[in-house]
Amino acid sequence: MSVLRRAKTWEISESDASDDESTADHHFNVDTPSKQTARLEAEGEKVPSLTDKCQTSSSSAKQNQRHALSPPRPGASGTPSPARKRRSKEEMEADRRRAEEKKETREKQRAVRAQRKEERRHEQSRRREAVLVYLQLYKNISLVFLDDWQDVTDHVCAVTKSLAKRPFKLLTERAELPFCVDGSWASGARVERDGSGLIQVWSKQIQQLNRVSPAVASTVTKSFPSPRLLLQAYQNLGSEEERKRMLVGLLVKNGGKERRIGPDISSRIYRCFTAQNPQLVLD
Repeated sequence: MSVLRRAKTWEISESDASDDESTADHHFNVDTPSKQTARLEAEGEKVPSLTDKCQTSSSSAKQNQRHALSPPRPGASGTPSPARKRRSKEEMEADRRRAEEKKETREKQRAVRAQRKEERRHEQSRRREAVLVYLQLYKNISLVFLDDWQDVTDHVCAVTKSLAKRPFKLLTERAELPFCVDGSWASGARVERDGSGLIQVWSKQIQQLNRVSPAVASTVTKSFPSPRLLLQAYQNLGSEEERKRMLVGLLVKNGGKERRIGPDISSRIYRCFTAQNPQLVLD
């Protein structure tokens, strides 16, 4: 109500101001209407009467009052029609379908790109494996793939160690006694800090010779508990023949049987510990 009252007050004040202005204009220029009337009659146009002027002024005042009292509307021109509502829903549905189609298209493109990437990766892996096989078979080159610098350092150290040990391995691989195979009768023995186990090592060393059984080796080690004692006994003899036959006649006990060491085994043991030629065949 206050808004309507304010609007009416503004219209009354505006109408008063317009009346004052019209009165002032009338007093300022009295002969203006007569001149306008004469000009209109000369041109043959219809001269508006006072009643028409009053009706026009009243209609314009009503129109101004209507515009002043009506609240301002936003850009919309009234309530949208049902057809407009239907068009909006259809447009929204079409937009939603287009968005879904774009999403499906993007997903398909992403899947195609992922598949192509996987195919390229498989192709690169296949080519890399083919190159590795070619290098290993035709060029005798082995490749090692490492993750970080620590692995590279460890690999370089291992290769350096292997190269340093290669000459020693080549010498040890040249076995002069191919008939002496690894086994329980020719394996090593454990030596403790107090020296226990050395007699077993001495016995194993003698057993490496051909046709020297553990019983024969045990007999020799009992007579000469260390290699130094055996060498000293050889040096105490004067002739070569006496040294070769020094071990002949030692009693060998094997279970319930007894036998003696023959000249062949005695001569073989002597050559093993005193020969200067590394290429000498003992048997």
